[in-house]
Amino acid sequence: MNNVPIGIVILNFKTWEKTVECVDSIYKTYRESKRIVVVDNHSPNDSYTRLFAIYDNEEYKDVTVIKTERNGGFSYGNNYGFDYVVNHFDNITKIVITNNDITFVEGSIQKMISAFSVSEKVVMVAPSVYNISGERTNAPWKKKPTVMQEIGLVSSKACAYEWDELKENLPVYMVCGCCFVVDRDKFQSIGKFDEKVFLYNEENIFSIKIARQKLEIIYCPNADILHDHGSTTGNRNVFVDKEYVKSTLYFMKQYERLSESTISLLKCFYVLRILIKKVLGKYDNCNHLFKCINEILKYKF
Repeated sequence: MNNVPIGIVILNFKTWEKTVECVDSIYKTYRESKRIVVVDNHSPNDSYTRLFAIYDNEEYKDVTVIKTERNGGFSYGNNYGFDYVVNHFDNITKIVITNNDITFVEGSIQKMISAFSVSEKVVMVAPSVYNISGERTNAPWKKKPTVMQEIGLVSSKACAYEWDELKENLPVYMVCGCCFVVDRDKFQSIGKFDEKVFLYNEENIFSIKIARQKLEIIYCPNADILHDHGSTTGNRNVFVDKEYVKSTLYFMKQYERLSESTISLLKCFYVLRILIKKVLGKYDNCNHLFKCINEILKYKF
C-alpha cells in the first residue's frame, strides 16, 4: 500500500447528488491513502448543508467539506480547494482536480499518478474520457491551435490526435479540463488557475502557460473516467454562452495578445451567433438575453 496520500479536490455547485456519486466512485476504485476536499462553490441551494451532513462522520474521515465565500467561478473554486490541500496537508504532492460529474473507473487514479514518472517536467496528467453512452470523447490536442481554429471559424480537427495514435502515455498540448492530476509545486509555478475567467477556457489558459514554461502535460489513455457532460452547467443556457464568450475574449486579449480592434470584432461575431441561436430556438430560456448581450459588449479586462 502507498502510505503517501494524494489530494482530491471536487468542485460542487448545486448538484450535490453528483458529488456524492463522484466520492463513492473514488472510494470504490482508489483504496490508497487520500484526502478528499469537497468545495461547495457558494451554491444557492442546500448543497453545503447536505454534503456536510453526509461526510461529517468517522466513516468518511478522509473527506472534508468546505464552502467558498462567494461563487467566483470554476477557476476560483478549484484554486480554493487546491490551496486548502496545500495549506493543510504538507506531505501531499499530487492533487486530483475533478468536476463532480465524473465517475472514476477501477485503477484510473493510480494510473494517472504513476504517469508522472514519464518525465521530471510533468505538471499534469489527464485520463481518457468517456461519455455516459460509453463513447470516447475529448481527444487531446497535439499542437496549439490558431486563433481562427480557437474561435471555430476554421476546423481544429488537425490539432487533435486520432484515437489510434493514443496507445501509451505521451506528452500532449491540451487535454479536457474536467479531470486531471497535478504536481503541487509545478502547478503553483504556473500560477494555478487564472481566476479572471468565471467559466470555460481553463484548458486553453493552463495549456499555454505550461507550454511557455517548457513543462509537460501527459495523456494517460489507459486511465478511464466517465463524464456526464452538461449535467452541471447545461448546454441550452444563454448565461453559459455569455460566460464562454467572456472567457474567450479574455483569453484572446491576455494570452493571444490580440488588438483592441480585433477584440471588438470578436464581440460582434459572438453577439451575432447568440442572436442566431435565439432565432433558431436553441435556448430554453431567453429572459436575460439582452442583458447578457449588453454585458458582452461592455466587457473589459
